[in-house]
Amino acid sequence: MVISLKNCEDAYKDLDFDKEDFIYYTSPFVSQIGLAEELSLYKNYPQKLSIAFIIKQILKYYVRLLLFVVSYLVETTAYSISKIRNFNWDVKNNKTIFIDCYVLSSSVMSEKPLLEGYFPGLADVLEKLGYRFIILPRFVWKKNPFESFSIFRRIKKDKNNFLSIYQLLNIFDLLNSFFVCLYYPFIIWKMLSKLPKNITTKFLKIYFFKTLDGSNFLATLRYHFGLRLAQKIEGRFKVIQWFENQPYDKSINFAFNRNQEKSYVIGTQAFIWPSELLNYKISSFYGSKCLPSKILVNGPFYSAKPEFKYAPSLRYKKLFEIGILNQSESPGKILCIFSYFPTANTLITSFLKTVFKESDNLLFKFHPTTDVTKLTSEIPFSMNIAGNSIYEIFSQVSFVIGASSGALVEAIACGVPVIVISENGIIEYSYLPDFCKGVLWEDAYDFDSFESAKIKLINVIREESEQRLNMIQRVRNEMFTEPSEERILEAFELN
Repeated sequence: MVISLKNCEDAYKDLDFDKEDFIYYTSPFVSQIGLAEELSLYKNYPQKLSIAFIIKQILKYYVRLLLFVVSYLVETTAYSISKIRNFNWDVKNNKTIFIDCYVLSSSVMSEKPLLEGYFPGLADVLEKLGYRFIILPRFVWKKNPFESFSIFRRIKKDKNNFLSIYQLLNIFDLLNSFFVCLYYPFIIWKMLSKLPKNITTKFLKIYFFKTLDGSNFLATLRYHFGLRLAQKIEGRFKVIQWFENQPYDKSINFAFNRNQEKSYVIGTQAFIWPSELLNYKISSFYGSKCLPSKILVNGPFYSAKPEFKYAPSLRYKKLFEIGILNQSESPGKILCIFSYFPTANTLITSFLKTVFKESDNLLFKFHPTTDVTKLTSEIPFSMNIAGNSIYEIFSQVSFVIGASSGALVEAIACGVPVIVISENGIIEYSYLPDFCKGVLWEDAYDFDSFESAKIKLINVIREESEQRLNMIQRVRNEMFTEPSEERILEAFELN
């Protein structure tokens, strides 16, 4: 039997778990986080699921769990010391909206508007309509809880209202979360032991132990946070949520859905994602108890169910402003876009060293979470790093190369041809649609395939074919939704 992503998806359908127990919704394993990437690494897994391997992974898990608890205590102390103003519980339900999204430490310290990374422009619309919005932040630190002191001092100066886990949770919530996480590995193992014995089950068992990183503790805290929030608010309340179908989303939604008459959650997937990231797929496997009341997707391409509505593509507003670029006027530079995924960046650096001998013709753009210093040290030539907006860069280049990045879709939507870096023709995360391969994009894995792909795409541009323009328009229409004010009002049900 050959193991595949499809085999794994089928095996997940056979998992028998109590959909009334929140512990499963806090699990990275149940959410299939990073499953495709782990499958690609399966050849490096131990051939046998040994007792020594299991004990080692569980011990590492408990150490990480303790570190998460210590980090939480440090952050809670930092929050108290910073003396952030008390939350005003005067919630006028018809004119108050909670916004549940990540808050990056880099955004806070650079004093950028805190919603700009996920819901750019939404704050202006809400203020214009007289809404009070309250951010439910999912703080993302750079593995250093002590930087939270600086973060909270900065937040104290911000005009926005915040309501975080540090304000609502008490010692009993902390202890409950900790003890639930103590027996979590044994709950999941018991569930896995019921699967038939085959190579797919073996992989899933090893994958489960690889996902034991302690992050389920944070999801468990989010569950208790959701319960406390629902208890505190009188009447019905609305939440606009950045929805990735991860444990952080599922756990708080499960808490909200315990009292569905009170909460109305609009889960927003206003972003580009590949089919290999299984957690983004809305599957009946989970049931409805962990899902938002309403789900918005970035465009028809991502609409797996007829009841899904289209989100205003707030992050891609510039795409609609610049339109389709005229490639015949573009200079001969190439933009290399690095990925969020470390494995993809390893592939990109290897490709660059193989295909390019110097960087005179290259511009580089990094994902905000990328360790730039580490990557630049791995490239044997100097790097011209582009700091301005990616849409400004698109107008300066004739090609874009990269792997496992949604920015590649933005490029073809603007008419810039893309060459996807693959490993012997295999693409790890396929963000780009198949219907326009060979016209708007091609893949390459060495010098010859790169040159061949480049010539092929240049010829398509020279032909000025109607097919190419139709495909660009199709990408824009199916994978994005113009973020007009009318669409924002309709999607988020703002009266």
